[in-house]
Amino acid sequence: MNIKQTAKQNMHRAVLLALEENASIYASVPAFQNAVDEFKALVPAIDESTRLQLKSTIEAATAEKTDTETTLVNETVKVANALYAMAIVTDNETLLPKARMTKSMLYNSSGRSALVLARNILSLAGDYTEGLADYGIDADAITQLEQAINAYEQQLAGPRAAISGRKSITAQIAALFAKADTLLNDRMDKMMSLFKTSHPDFYSVYFNARNIINTTARKQKNDTEETPSEEGGSD
Repeated sequence: MNIKQTAKQNMHRAVLLALEENASIYASVPAFQNAVDEFKALVPAIDESTRLQLKSTIEAATAEKTDTETTLVNETVKVANALYAMAIVTDNETLLPKARMTKSMLYNSSGRSALVLARNILSLAGDYTEGLADYGIDADAITQLEQAINAYEQQLAGPRAAISGRKSITAQIAALFAKADTLLNDRMDKMMSLFKTSHPDFYSVYFNARNIINTTARKQKNDTEETPSEEGGSD
């Protein structure tokens, strides 16, 4: 949610309170009552959507990523160290630089780069499978590295899915706020003129609530919202 939406949310709650405290006044005006009923349904819908938006699925994905990353690093370095030792013993100058791998190299790489490094080691292990058996790396160890690579790759997609979900919720919130704006600006604000003379206290309380904004947010964003009135509402 942005600052302007937060300010509107505060205004919605204040308007809802003013309406609930004066329900008997507008009960005899069906069109106004219908608008109020719709507004009463929108306010909690907006609250729930913003709650879902704030709930960070990305944090959960990041926590899981830590585990899969650790496994990837450990399995990659285990195989790489065996390859490196074999290169030293066999004086394999071609293999030696390719097998040089440390945990910090993997941790300091971005997700995709770490995958490339791990896959390079997996590829080398496939080329030297027979020799690696003498260094404690058998087929099962190579399979474990492959599984760690696959798990980490799948985990990298998690945050992207979470971000996509948040974008969907953000669009939903914008649509709900737009509906609330229409109800207030084009219907309820207009019909409040019915009560200006007969129930001036209700009229005043209603528009005082409509004018509630977050003044700090207003300064930060240099917001220029119009003051709502029976002549026309704000955006």
